[in-house]
Amino acid sequence: MRYPFVELLTALLFAAVGARFHDSWALPAFLLLAAALIAISAIDLEHFIIPNRIVYPVGIASVILLAGAAALEHSWSPFGRALLGALGAFLFFFVLHIVSPRGMGFGDVRLSAVLGLFLGWLGGMYVFGGLFLGFFLGAVIGVALIAVGRRGRKQHIPFGPFLAAGTMIFVLCGSPIVDWWRGLYH
Repeated sequence: MRYPFVELLTALLFAAVGARFHDSWALPAFLLLAAALIAISAIDLEHFIIPNRIVYPVGIASVILLAGAAALEHSWSPFGRALLGALGAFLFFFVLHIVSPRGMGFGDVRLSAVLGLFLGWLGGMYVFGGLFLGFFLGAVIGVALIAVGRRGRKQHIPFGPFLAAGTMIFVLCGSPIVDWWRGLYH
């Protein structure tokens, strides 16, 4: 069942990303993100690891693709935000890992830079929102798994799929949430 599910999820995410970025040179980069997050999530769920051999090439290719998109769109501000988002997310997760190394693996720290890159391309509030949603989803599902007895309090839960879900939700549907948030403070 896993393989047809992964294929169907990939097709659905590619269609959604294609619809969202149909008029942007950033489309190839966001398609790469979707494919990578599906692979990373499947591996993390099964093996509790986020492989460097996926994260590093995706990170490098993403910087190149987003720089190309910025050049072709004659707008470097999204690329600058993307780099700041990557740095900010990495530093935040790095500090969390230092404070509680058993609470989060370093694969999540490395992955956060890639997620921050893409969320930052969309805007600073997307970085905060996408990563916060990942934490929220992880907490809610983690508590639910403990409540129904599928996990113990001391057992690890793979965090990568939740970060991936929070990121993709904000990439695809974050605009109304960000607009609502901004409306509260203006």
